[in-house]
Amino acid sequence: MEKYVDLQEQSFVVFRLPSFSRNARNEIKKGRKIYFYDNGIRNAILHAFEFKWQPQPKAHRFPKSFLEAYPGSETSRIDRGNFDAFVGLW
Repeated sequence: MEKYVDLQEQSFVVFRLPSFSRNARNEIKKGRKIYFYDNGIRNAILHAFEFKWQPQPKAHRFPKSFLEAYPGSETSRIDRGNFDAFVGLW
């Protein structure tokens, strides 16, 4: 995933910023946030993909509220078993 995000950064699709925290103890725990330069790209994939490292043994369903808010949208669950195909590596 890190290589894919790096490639997207080099292509000026996304950029990373460190998270902000006034609490010095929590600042170390907070990860970087990834932002899109073009909101059109973000809106094209908004809430349509769920990324998990471990594959789920049972069927996973997207929240009903999402499906009602975005009727006809495609939903996909990406995990380590289908990640390469998702990013087009193979």
